[in-house]
Amino acid sequence: MKNNLILTYKNLFDSNFCEEIIKFFNENSSLHESRNFNTVKTTLKLQDTFLPINYQNPIIEKFSSSFSKFIMPDYLGKNKIRNFHLLKLNPYHQIQKINPTEGKHYFYCERCIPSSSHLVLGYTLFLNDIEEGGELEFLNQSHRIKATQGSISLFPVGLTHLQRDNTPLQNVRYTMSGWLGYFN
Repeated sequence: MKNNLILTYKNLFDSNFCEEIIKFFNENSSLHESRNFNTVKTTLKLQDTFLPINYQNPIIEKFSSSFSKFIMPDYLGKNKIRNFHLLKLNPYHQIQKINPTEGKHYFYCERCIPSSSHLVLGYTLFLNDIEEGGELEFLNQSHRIKATQGSISLFPVGLTHLQRDNTPLQNVRYTMSGWLGYFN
């Protein structure tokens, strides 16, 4: 298989950890933020709900430890990235909930505006299984990643890797996501 710089680590996080994150999300609804991407009338809702969390949260401490010890060294060992020793995990992450028929129905670039030029890689941790729809999709690579609980994908966030979160068709999709980059 051709290396497209997208790696998925299957079932890396156990179901208890994933369910702990979902529970935290649901118990903190007063902190949720919503994004509405509707610019034209459509039957599909272009929106999601997310909860920003920072490195001081015990969930993030646990995640960051596993990420730094296993995922980052493995990914960087398999892919040559300039100045990789300067890459850091962003201290801010987000837990995201996408209901059936909601989500971003278009491809987007995480690093295509000046304020995000320091970003290099993104990650998505799937917190629950989605039977139909709900994949993370990359346009130029013709690559879809099925939402499987405990699996995490790591990928470039530049113009070469336009991505979208496909709409879950029957059940809610929960993910946690964040970025690696050159942070001060």
